[in-house]
Amino acid sequence: MSSFNSLQRGIRQRAFRQRQEAQRTLCKKLRLLRVEDNHSLGNRPSAVVLEATLQSRRNSSR
Repeated sequence: MSSFNSLQRGIRQRAFRQRQEAQRTLCKKLRLLRVEDNHSLGNRPSAVVLEATLQSRRNSSR
């Protein structure tokens, strides 16, 4: 029984780490997009950034 619990804990920790990593890379990509947009659009949030954030929300809620 204890081995099962430790296995479960390991799976949960790995899932948590993967989620954090995905969040980090997404933030990095969004930041890059936003920087490009600031140069081209003069500080308006672009459809690309909005779509990316919506997409990430959809993925995380699943």
